[in-house]
Amino acid sequence: REGGVQTYETSVVYADGKRHEVIFHKAAFTKRDGSTGGLVGAMVDITERKKAEETINYLAHFDPATDLPNQTLFQRRLALELAESKQRQDKLAVLNLDIDQFKKLTSAFGQQTGDKLLRQVATRLSHSLRADDTIAKVGDDSFMVLLPRITEEEEAAQAATELLDNLRQAFMLEGQEIFITASIGIALFPFDGLEPQDLIKSSTSAMHRAKDVGRNGYQFHSPELTARTREEIDLEY
Repeated sequence: REGGVQTYETSVVYADGKRHEVIFHKAAFTKRDGSTGGLVGAMVDITERKKAEETINYLAHFDPATDLPNQTLFQRRLALELAESKQRQDKLAVLNLDIDQFKKLTSAFGQQTGDKLLRQVATRLSHSLRADDTIAKVGDDSFMVLLPRITEEEEAAQAATELLDNLRQAFMLEGQEIFITASIGIALFPFDGLEPQDLIKSSTSAMHRAKDVGRNGYQFHSPELTARTREEIDLEY
């Protein structure tokens, strides 16, 4: 009735029963006497393009080996939680967890076994956290954890203890038991930083301190960290 061309995306079911994503262009045509004669349309199948877009979006925000958020998505979620914490005037914690001597493990058992181990580690860590917490894989053997809405630093310490305890249990890989430990650094908002990068750096420096004092434990960030550690963090980030 109104004429003109309409273009829109939709999904349709083909004769084989499979659903496809399409772009549909349609237009009304008129008869010689000026009356509407019907509709003419063209359909373009964009299923593969949609799949490619989804893959690109996934790789931009998630680690393909573990299906965990990557550093980009972690920083976005951290920024959102920081904004809410500032409004609520409550605390949050950022934990940097690094598996101890992971390179030695991959040298002994192979990179493929190391990748399988990381997937199991990711699963255990995820099951150790609350529903509102976020865990991300940010390096070859490093993970970041966001604990929003905490009231006391003891909550962060308790979470770190539970994470470490769960990792100490044996992992079964290739028919044999593998034992690992980890080092965790903890930074608290608002004491150790007000912006995402500040908290990430503070948690990273605390993680290095945990490794320096013997690994297999956690450390809170403190202003007494050495200048050398700070320089290493600046180079890393």
